[in-house]
Amino acid sequence: MTVLALNPAPLAPAWVAFPMGILTMLVLLAHGASLREAPMPESRRRIRSANAVLMMCAVPLLTYALAVVTPANAKAFVIAWTSVVCILGLILLLALADVLNTLRLRRREVARLRAEAKAIVMGSLAHGARVHSASTAGPAAGPPRTPR
Repeated sequence: MTVLALNPAPLAPAWVAFPMGILTMLVLLAHGASLREAPMPESRRRIRSANAVLMMCAVPLLTYALAVVTPANAKAFVIAWTSVVCILGLILLLALADVLNTLRLRRREVARLRAEAKAIVMGSLAHGARVHSASTAGPAAGPPRTPR
């Protein structure tokens, strides 16, 4: 057995872990509330809200794993840390979904801007062609030019 397995104390003191957990929860609650007011596409809001909920679930688990469960209680220790790792994996998967969603939104926006630019260019070309044809369709003989 290793020294860690024989240690009857948690990995972090409760006086450090609990205030940090509470502060982190408050920050996450403020973040979750601000998502409702922020101007963003609905798909992005849903992904980030789900991620905020998962992070709010991860904080108490992590606090428990750090400050309550001891390595001497092997079964609870393994379950706690396995839960922390699994929820962190889910948070990373949602972050990846957010990245892919951002790429999808960017592709859509670039296509929209290209179509808009094409319409502007085609409109100005058509307008320029009308102006050019009107200027060349004027009187055949204008006032005589004097050479310089």
